[in-house]
Amino acid sequence: MDTPLWHGRLLEKTIPDAGLVVFEGAGHYSYLDRLAETVRVMDYFFKQSADQ
Repeated sequence: MDTPLWHGRLLEKTIPDAGLVVFEGAGHYSYLDRLAETVRVMDYFFKQSADQ
């Protein structure tokens, strides 16, 4: 079952410090379709978390 984008946007607004990354043109498994970009986003996230 797909999660609609509007739901992700709602979660981003309601969860403190949440962030939403949308890979245009990617499918349901966007992390596989755009693996390099996913790794870059996760690296950034974990580095920011470590600095806090």
